[in-house]
Amino acid sequence: MNESEIRVVEDAELAKIFMCRTRCKIMAEIANEPKSISQLSRILGISPPAVYYHIKRLEKGRVARLTGTRKVRNNLVEKFYRATATYAIVLGTGPSDKGPVPSKRTKSKRVYAFDRRELEELLVGFGVRIHAGKTRHFEEGLIELLNALCGEARVAFTEILSHTSLRLADADMSDLGAVVESTIPLMLVRAFDKPQFIETLRSMRADLGAA
Repeated sequence: MNESEIRVVEDAELAKIFMCRTRCKIMAEIANEPKSISQLSRILGISPPAVYYHIKRLEKGRVARLTGTRKVRNNLVEKFYRATATYAIVLGTGPSDKGPVPSKRTKSKRVYAFDRRELEELLVGFGVRIHAGKTRHFEEGLIELLNALCGEARVAFTEILSHTSLRLADADMSDLGAVVESTIPLMLVRAFDKPQFIETLRSMRADLGAA
């Protein structure tokens, strides 16, 4: 993973873009492969106009861009979009200056995006595969596992910090906790990019057998 593939979002207005489950799903779909409005509509089960609306919000936030076009029937042009980053970390942001009532801090969240082909190739390398029709379910389980690990990282960070002389404001504590959480999936992605790490895991797997 290159540095350009990581996007840290701290701006309050931009963070609002990710406070929508549908837009997060779209980001995951277009992170590694461009997709059209019609393709996203079929995958997500929502209308093309709804997809178009969300894509335009993502474009406005500069987290998605048009990558190509293709002529289809009746000379209609199909547009393809791709995310500008494969991994986005949305940190809690401070109150907005707009309006008489300050907005609440947005909750920190992570947007994961998996390259399905690379994921399947990695699993095949360990002698396993995802059953037909179970890819999305497997990804959901993987996200649940990553979220659990990230949550434990935040708890560990808080416990360690409590044993030091450092004292942070609540806002800074929240943002730092989100950064600590996000190191878990980034660490795993970078580790699996290293051939030596993969070979070590394969060697360890060879030492295992049925209980």
